[in-house]
Amino acid sequence: MKAAVLNKYDKKDIRLQVQEFAVRMGLSKLKQFLFGAAGGKYDKMAAMRHQKYYFVFVHEDGEGLEQIGMQLVQGGLQTSIDGVYSLDQINEALEKVDSGKSKGKTIIKLY
Repeated sequence: MKAAVLNKYDKKDIRLQVQEFAVRMGLSKLKQFLFGAAGGKYDKMAAMRHQKYYFVFVHEDGEGLEQIGMQLVQGGLQTSIDGVYSLDQINEALEKVDSGKSKGKTIIKLY
């Protein structure tokens, strides 16, 4: 894989993604640092592809489910789907995921 060079904006954006999650969750500065260290690799990969990702935690209560439902309806959540496969194509789907070249979620239809 060819190495990409991140410009100053990309590096700043990476720090903001990691910090945004930790701040939103009300974590201490130490935990913000630890999350940054653990997730930095994935943030860099996302930045090289000009993508962003966010963690969404939902409590299984009515309020949490209502909020996530509203986000879906309003288009506030976007997913990256690499492919949709039938159950008959399960081996093809698994090979795609195992190759490491997926660019999103792989979905298996069970019906």
